[in-house]
Amino acid sequence: MNFIKTTALLTATTLLVGCADDPKYTATLSGDEAGASGAGEIILNSTDQTIQVALTITGMSMDALFDGLVEAPIGPIHLHHGGPGERGPIAIPFVMSDGAYAETSDGFTVTYTALEYGPSAALVSSELDFASFTKELKAGNIYFNVHTDSFPGGGLRGALGQ
Repeated sequence: MNFIKTTALLTATTLLVGCADDPKYTATLSGDEAGASGAGEIILNSTDQTIQVALTITGMSMDALFDGLVEAPIGPIHLHHGGPGERGPIAIPFVMSDGAYAETSDGFTVTYTALEYGPSAALVSSELDFASFTKELKAGNIYFNVHTDSFPGGGLRGALGQ
C-alpha cells in the first residue's frame, strides 16, 4: 500500500513540475528601418521542446519585408544566435507560408502557439540543439531579426531577455 501511495505522490509531483510556468523572454525591436519598431515575446515549453511566439511590428507593412526571403523556406524574420552587437547565424526561422504572419492596421504580427524547435532549427541547419538554445537564450545571446528590402541584413533587431 505504501508503494502505491509513494508512486501516486511521485506521479503527482512530476505532473506539477511539468505544469510550472514556462520561462518567458521579451524583446523590444528597433533599428534602421525608419518609423518601425516592434515588441516580441517567446515562451519555451521544455517538455515539448516548442516555442510560443508573439511578435508585433508597427510602422511597417509586410510589403517591406525582404523579398529575397519572403518566398524562401526560411522566411524574412528569424531568431538569431549572437551576443549584443554581434551578427550571428539563424537559430530559428519564422516561415512566411505557414499562416503565422498577419497584417494589422499599423503593421503586422507573427504568432506561433507551439513552434517545434527541432524541425524549425533543421530548416537552417542550426548549430544549437534545444538545450543549447535555452542556455544561449538565458545568457542573452538570442535576438529577433527582421530582414527588410531596405536592410536585407536586418532592419529591426531586439535581444531577448527575462
